[in-house]
Amino acid sequence: VSFEAVALDPLNVANIANAYAKLRVRDMPLMAHLAEAAMRAPPEAFSAQAVANIVNAFARVGTRNSTLFSQMAAVALSIPPREFTLQNIGNLMNGMARAEVVHHALAEHLMEAWFLQQEECHHDPQAVCNVLHALASLHMSLPHWEAALLSALASLHPTSLIPQGLANVAWAVAVLRVQ
Repeated sequence: VSFEAVALDPLNVANIANAYAKLRVRDMPLMAHLAEAAMRAPPEAFSAQAVANIVNAFARVGTRNSTLFSQMAAVALSIPPREFTLQNIGNLMNGMARAEVVHHALAEHLMEAWFLQQEECHHDPQAVCNVLHALASLHMSLPHWEAALLSALASLHPTSLIPQGLANVAWAVAVLRVQ
């Protein structure tokens, strides 16, 4: 099947790219085609999950497509904050961190989404750890968000965090020099 013959919507792109990322397969011609398909889709075709998964998957595969990452940031900014889940926020922030893309407007937008979902933090402690780790990886000091993340962590039962999550938090707190 020719790549050109297959029409892909953003969720299809996200699912295929994520599968390749999980398998650690770097098929760059396929990833280029998937990136083009994502960039051709209109912003309204994207869900928060699709944007987050596309960014995270392309970053995990090691694709350094700054045009794709910039366009996905713009798409994410067009999605109302209430449509992002904690997992979407964590995946999108992690993807941007892996890709080494600092986008302050997107971080602020996702912070607004975070505050709308804040009461759900106890259901997804890994998302809390992921976002804090992403902020530190990008060297983005956002004191209001850091305080909210640390407050959410403090409210969690210690056994709800995996050791890697605790290590990520300790590293992030040190990098961000959280007081």
